Amino acid sequence: MTKGPHQRQTYIVDPEFQYGLIRKLAMIAVMIIVMSLAFLVVAHHLYGDVQIEVSQPDPFAVSESLTTLPVQISLFKLLWPVLAICVLVTLVVIFFFGVIISHRMAGPIYRIRHTLDQMVQGELGGEIRLRSKDDFKSLAENVNTLKKSWQIQIKELKELCQKLETGDEDMQKKHLKRLNEILATFKT
Repeated sequence: MTKGPHQRQTYIVDPEFQYGLIRKLAMIAVMIIVMSLAFLVVAHHLYGDVQIEVSQPDPFAVSESLTTLPVQISLFKLLWPVLAICVLVTLVVIFFFGVIISHRMAGPIYRIRHTLDQMVQGELGGEIRLRSKDDFKSLAENVNTLKKSWQIQIKELKELCQKLETGDEDMQKKHLKRLNEILATFKT
Protein backbone atom coordinates (compact mmCIF):
# COMPACT_ATOMS: atom_id res chain seq x y z
CA MET A 1 0.00 0.00 0.00
CA THR A 2 1.48 3.32 -1.03
CA LYS A 3 1.17 6.37 1.10
CA GLY A 4 -0.43 9.54 -0.22
CA PRO A 5 1.46 12.83 -0.33
CA HIS A 6 -0.32 14.18 2.76
CA GLN A 7 -0.29 11.05 4.93
CA ARG A 8 1.70 11.37 8.10
CA GLN A 9 4.03 8.54 9.11
CA THR A 10 4.70 9.71 12.64
CA TYR A 11 1.88 9.16 15.11
CA ILE A 12 3.38 11.20 17.94
CA VAL A 13 3.41 14.65 16.33
CA ASP A 14 2.99 16.80 19.43
CA PRO A 15 4.28 14.73 22.39
CA GLU A 16 3.25 17.23 25.07
CA PHE A 17 -0.37 17.33 23.88
CA GLN A 18 -0.68 13.65 22.93
CA TYR A 19 0.94 12.17 26.04
CA GLY A 20 -1.03 14.61 28.17
CA LEU A 21 -4.29 13.39 26.63
CA ILE A 22 -3.26 9.74 27.04
CA ARG A 23 -2.32 10.44 30.68
CA LYS A 24 -5.75 11.96 31.32
CA LEU A 25 -7.56 9.04 29.67
CA ALA A 26 -5.46 6.55 31.65
CA MET A 27 -6.20 8.37 34.91
CA ILE A 28 -9.93 8.19 34.16
CA ALA A 29 -9.68 4.46 33.43
CA VAL A 30 -7.64 3.80 36.57
CA MET A 31 -10.11 5.85 38.64
CA ILE A 32 -12.97 3.71 37.33
CA ILE A 33 -11.07 0.53 38.20
CA VAL A 34 -10.13 1.87 41.66
CA MET A 35 -13.77 2.78 42.30
CA SER A 36 -14.74 -0.77 41.29
CA LEU A 37 -12.16 -2.13 43.73
CA ALA A 38 -13.45 0.16 46.46
CA PHE A 39 -16.95 -1.14 45.78
CA LEU A 40 -15.67 -4.72 46.16
CA VAL A 41 -13.93 -3.84 49.44
CA VAL A 42 -17.09 -2.20 50.80
CA ALA A 43 -19.19 -5.17 49.71
CA HIS A 44 -16.67 -7.52 51.32
CA HIS A 45 -16.80 -5.67 54.64
CA LEU A 46 -20.59 -5.31 54.63
CA TYR A 47 -21.53 -8.81 53.57
CA GLY A 48 -18.45 -10.82 54.46
CA ASP A 49 -16.36 -12.89 52.14
CA VAL A 50 -18.14 -15.20 49.75
CA GLN A 51 -16.66 -18.66 49.88
CA ILE A 52 -16.61 -20.88 46.85
CA GLU A 53 -16.25 -24.60 47.33
CA VAL A 54 -14.25 -26.36 44.68
CA SER A 55 -14.67 -30.12 44.77
CA GLN A 56 -12.00 -32.27 43.27
CA PRO A 57 -11.19 -35.98 43.47
CA ASP A 58 -8.89 -37.09 46.27
CA PRO A 59 -5.79 -38.44 44.56
CA PHE A 60 -4.85 -40.49 47.63
CA ALA A 61 -8.24 -42.16 48.09
CA VAL A 62 -8.01 -45.95 48.69
CA SER A 63 -11.35 -46.88 47.19
CA GLU A 64 -12.56 -46.59 43.65
CA SER A 65 -15.31 -44.20 44.67
CA LEU A 66 -14.55 -40.56 44.22
CA THR A 67 -14.30 -38.71 47.46
CA THR A 68 -13.92 -35.01 47.20
CA LEU A 69 -11.75 -32.66 49.14
CA PRO A 70 -13.51 -29.37 49.73
CA VAL A 71 -11.25 -26.43 48.99
CA GLN A 72 -12.38 -23.05 50.22
CA ILE A 73 -11.38 -20.19 47.94
CA SER A 74 -12.12 -16.62 48.86
CA LEU A 75 -13.90 -14.70 46.10
CA PHE A 76 -11.79 -11.70 47.03
CA LYS A 77 -8.55 -13.65 46.47
CA LEU A 78 -9.94 -15.06 43.25
CA LEU A 79 -10.73 -11.61 41.83
CA TRP A 80 -7.39 -9.88 42.58
CA PRO A 81 -5.53 -11.45 39.61
CA VAL A 82 -8.51 -10.77 37.35
CA LEU A 83 -8.57 -7.12 38.43
CA ALA A 84 -4.81 -6.78 37.94
CA ILE A 85 -5.12 -8.17 34.41
CA CYS A 86 -8.06 -5.82 33.76
CA VAL A 87 -5.97 -2.83 34.86
CA LEU A 88 -3.09 -3.80 32.56
CA VAL A 89 -5.35 -4.50 29.58
CA THR A 90 -7.23 -1.24 30.19
CA LEU A 91 -4.02 0.78 30.28
CA VAL A 92 -2.75 -0.84 27.05
CA VAL A 93 -6.07 -0.22 25.29
CA ILE A 94 -6.22 3.37 26.58
CA PHE A 95 -2.67 4.01 25.34
CA PHE A 96 -3.42 2.53 21.90
CA PHE A 97 -6.66 4.44 21.38
CA GLY A 98 -5.17 7.53 23.02
CA VAL A 99 -2.42 7.61 20.40
CA ILE A 100 -4.95 7.21 17.57
CA ILE A 101 -7.41 9.78 18.93
CA SER A 102 -4.72 12.29 19.86
CA HIS A 103 -3.07 11.83 16.45
CA ARG A 104 -6.29 12.95 14.79
CA MET A 105 -6.16 16.09 16.93
CA ALA A 106 -2.44 16.79 17.22
CA GLY A 107 -1.76 16.57 13.48
CA PRO A 108 -4.30 19.27 12.57
CA ILE A 109 -3.28 21.43 15.54
CA TYR A 110 0.35 21.17 14.44
CA ARG A 111 -0.56 22.09 10.84
CA ILE A 112 -2.78 25.02 11.90
CA ARG A 113 -0.12 26.31 14.32
CA HIS A 114 2.51 26.09 11.55
CA THR A 115 0.22 27.96 9.13
CA LEU A 116 -0.44 30.68 11.71
CA ASP A 117 3.31 31.05 12.25
CA GLN A 118 3.71 31.50 8.49
CA MET A 119 0.93 34.11 8.49
CA VAL A 120 2.73 36.04 11.23
CA GLN A 121 5.75 36.15 8.92
CA GLY A 122 3.52 37.50 6.13
CA GLU A 123 3.23 34.28 4.09
CA LEU A 124 -0.39 34.01 2.96
CA GLY A 125 -0.05 31.47 0.13
CA GLY A 126 -1.37 27.91 0.25
CA GLU A 127 -4.12 26.46 2.38
CA ILE A 128 -4.50 23.97 5.21
CA ARG A 129 -5.45 20.48 4.02
CA LEU A 130 -6.50 17.85 6.54
CA ARG A 131 -7.16 14.12 6.22
CA SER A 132 -10.73 12.86 6.11
CA LYS A 133 -10.72 11.55 9.72
CA ASP A 134 -8.86 14.51 11.24
CA ASP A 135 -10.52 16.80 13.77
CA PHE A 136 -10.67 20.61 13.71
CA LYS A 137 -11.76 20.85 10.06
CA SER A 138 -13.94 23.89 10.76
CA LEU A 139 -10.99 25.68 12.39
CA ALA A 140 -8.81 24.91 9.37
CA GLU A 141 -11.55 26.24 7.07
CA ASN A 142 -11.75 29.44 9.15
CA VAL A 143 -7.99 29.95 8.90
CA ASN A 144 -8.15 29.33 5.13
CA THR A 145 -10.99 31.87 4.83
CA LEU A 146 -8.96 34.40 6.82
CA LYS A 147 -5.94 33.88 4.57
CA LYS A 148 -8.03 34.37 1.42
CA SER A 149 -9.62 37.49 2.89
CA TRP A 150 -6.22 38.95 3.71
CA GLN A 151 -4.96 38.08 0.24
CA ILE A 152 -7.84 40.01 -1.33
CA GLN A 153 -7.36 42.99 0.99
CA ILE A 154 -3.65 43.16 0.36
CA LYS A 155 -4.21 42.93 -3.37
CA GLU A 156 -6.61 45.88 -3.12
CA LEU A 157 -4.08 47.81 -1.04
CA LYS A 158 -1.41 47.20 -3.66
CA GLU A 159 -3.74 48.51 -6.36
CA LEU A 160 -4.47 51.54 -4.20
CA CYS A 161 -0.75 52.20 -3.85
CA GLN A 162 -0.35 52.12 -7.59
CA LYS A 163 -3.14 54.67 -7.97
CA LEU A 164 -1.65 56.88 -5.29
CA GLU A 165 1.70 56.91 -7.09
CA THR A 166 0.17 58.88 -9.96
CA GLY A 167 -0.76 61.77 -7.62
CA ASP A 168 1.62 64.72 -7.16
CA GLU A 169 0.86 65.88 -3.66
CA ASP A 170 3.52 65.54 -0.95
CA MET A 171 1.09 63.99 1.57
CA GLN A 172 0.14 61.27 -0.87
CA LYS A 173 3.78 60.31 -1.27
CA LYS A 174 4.34 60.24 2.50
CA HIS A 175 1.33 57.97 3.06
CA LEU A 176 2.30 55.92 0.04
CA LYS A 177 5.76 55.28 1.46
CA ARG A 178 4.34 54.07 4.77
CA LEU A 179 1.72 51.96 2.98
CA ASN A 180 4.45 50.28 0.90
CA GLU A 181 6.47 49.55 4.05
CA ILE A 182 3.50 47.77 5.58
CA LEU A 183 2.72 45.87 2.38
CA ALA A 184 6.32 44.71 2.04
CA THR A 185 5.88 42.55 5.15
CA PHE A 186 3.20 40.43 3.42
CA LYS A 187 3.96 37.83 0.74
CA THR A 188 1.09 36.64 -1.48
